[in-house]
Amino acid sequence: MSRRTVSVIAALLAIGLLVGITPPAARADGPYIYWLQYNGNTTLGRMNLDGTDKNFAFVDLNDDAVPWSIVTDGTYLYWTNFYFASSSIGIGRVDLAGTNLNEHYVTLSGGQPRDLAIRGDYLYWTIQTDGASSAIGRVKTDGTDLNESYIDLGTEAEPNALVIKGPYIYWTDDATASIGRVKLNGSKKNENFVKNLDVGEELLNFVDLITVGNYLYWSNADANIIGRVKLNGKAKDISFIDPGPTGMAYSLARQGNNLYWLDFDALSIGRSKLNGKNRNNSYIDITSGSLPSGLLIAP
Repeated sequence: MSRRTVSVIAALLAIGLLVGITPPAARADGPYIYWLQYNGNTTLGRMNLDGTDKNFAFVDLNDDAVPWSIVTDGTYLYWTNFYFASSSIGIGRVDLAGTNLNEHYVTLSGGQPRDLAIRGDYLYWTIQTDGASSAIGRVKTDGTDLNESYIDLGTEAEPNALVIKGPYIYWTDDATASIGRVKLNGSKKNENFVKNLDVGEELLNFVDLITVGNYLYWSNADANIIGRVKLNGKAKDISFIDPGPTGMAYSLARQGNNLYWLDFDALSIGRSKLNGKNRNNSYIDITSGSLPSGLLIAP
């Protein structure tokens, strides 16, 4: 840009100020990090991608709630909820400004709803039940067309993480240490699409599952590792990212070339490149006395 052009722009801005026209305010580029936390101080937090402007209580929630997973459709934030103190479970909703809160936007009949995903006009979630059949549920984002057993997974299943990519739903099963796959219309169900994700019989807690390009990434919280496998089920690496012997890798999110994970034990958010390099286990501190769960990076 020439000096003359710069001078003209500066002059125009000065004229605008003189006549009361305010130039557009500068704003930080990039989306927000949202996260859920509970343990007697249940909230939805929000901060900038670099960890600044941290607001632990962007939205105050019912302190009896255990919010688990959070997604957005670009207008609202939705999260799964179950409660220690009552039988009320379901899906909550609030707009992106943090207003119009409805913690019981969708009421479910039982079980523990876990991971939540969105595709088009529908929300999908995994639900674990005690003695009944576990399932993948589905409801429209407007709260209609509720089907709590859209895809039945049986009484022995322990579905946890969930993601949708292309024509398929993928989910993790803590009972079998596997990733299942089924088409969005419920056909071609394969409950053992990827097997043997465990690193020890007692280390099975596959909390989150996301897709990045042609890969699935999952977190195994009990083992504190993040695994990766291609969408075709090949090139499995059950400890693709190993944050170390301490911590509990919980929820996952991706932004650009970076992978983020929420550490349930360390009360922090870690970050690395998608290839596992440049790992920082404590990229952002989120210590607040509460236990973190869902993680989302969105506008």
